[in-house]
Amino acid sequence: MRAAAVLLVVLVVTLFPAFATEKKPANDWRQWLGNDYSGVFKDVDLLEGFLGAGPKILWRVPLKIGWSCPVIYDNLLYVTSLENKETEAVTCLDAFSGKQLWKYVYPVKYEKVAYGQGGPRAAATVTEKFVYSIGAMGDLLCLDRFTGSIIWEKKLFKAYPPYIKGWKGYSISPLLADNKVIVNLGPDAKKENEMCAAFDALSGKELWLYKRPVKIRTTIQVSQTPRIVEFFGEKCVLYSPFARLSVLSLADGKLLFEYPLLEGVNTIATPVVFEGNKILEQPFEKDPVLLEIFGTREKAGVKKLWNTKKLPAGHFSFVFYGGYFYGFASCFNLVAVEAKTGAIAWSKSGLKIDASLALADGKLYIRSGTELIIAKATGKKFEELSSYKFNIAQGRDDFIGWASPIVAHKKLYLRFSEELLCIDLSR
Repeated sequence: MRAAAVLLVVLVVTLFPAFATEKKPANDWRQWLGNDYSGVFKDVDLLEGFLGAGPKILWRVPLKIGWSCPVIYDNLLYVTSLENKETEAVTCLDAFSGKQLWKYVYPVKYEKVAYGQGGPRAAATVTEKFVYSIGAMGDLLCLDRFTGSIIWEKKLFKAYPPYIKGWKGYSISPLLADNKVIVNLGPDAKKENEMCAAFDALSGKELWLYKRPVKIRTTIQVSQTPRIVEFFGEKCVLYSPFARLSVLSLADGKLLFEYPLLEGVNTIATPVVFEGNKILEQPFEKDPVLLEIFGTREKAGVKKLWNTKKLPAGHFSFVFYGGYFYGFASCFNLVAVEAKTGAIAWSKSGLKIDASLALADGKLYIRSGTELIIAKATGKKFEELSSYKFNIAQGRDDFIGWASPIVAHKKLYLRFSEELLCIDLSR
């Protein structure tokens, strides 16, 4: 426990009876891009359109500023926020009623971070017992998921000082695998090495630290959340620090193999892995490229299958479904890209800069500003099924809501600049 810092855990008196109720269906969303990293939600038989007065809003609660999307485990929802200029928070809500169950508030000082008004950027990660989060200034927390009590914390900004010129804060989500918390730490203070680390999930102790010399010529963003993938029978950490694709051993952090990408290019979107050995890389503001892994662990090879033409990638990670990738080009255009060839099947323009999507039940639930659009997830053409504009008050400090929609238990969770909505998607 911290001694001198100002801490606050708010618990409602009805907390423990809430967990005695009947267990709800387990179509959860426990981490960024989902339990299997696919970005595809598992709910089926969902609503295709809105009638009459629009979507049925089950609940809406005020929520302080944050660009992080919620995560859900059973009937509990976890989300992070910037409470005021001096504190961030992790909040637990009942996912079915919106009732606050606890809130953990901790002090923070934003130092030379661009877009500080956006608050925490990264989704939390939740396990059976714990919830892990990273604030905009690198406060890595492990909390008891039922009570909000602090288990351990690590100040990444102090322990692993980043290069801060043009820095936009920590936007990576913590990645959990084999009792390890994996964190992409970005470039060091001297802009000489990029770093990735693994911490013990129960104690926060550093287990390994990977450092690699890197050339950086673009705006600095510690933005890309890695993912776990298995190559050649071994669990690996896959991510794309600046100029290359890197594959590390999950066990000890040693580099297994790498592939050079465009020199100095920063990558925000998490790589998409499908068919076991194919990887879609999305370097920011550059054409996405499809790579194939072959060979053996001792002699791994990587070859390029295709790259798109004049389709600069944005912030949002593409989602693979039914032979196509769905995502955003330069943030404003929603596209469908054929996985076999890289050809653009269709493009939907005119979206807002903060556009993002959820893919569930063969449909795209697209959030663009205050508008929600439902369309078919098909590569034939863009086929809109329904749309609705919400009456949302503009935030005092932030009018953009970068948070992706979340689908769980036949409900859609939408985060706006100062409000969280739960919408019924059941037919």
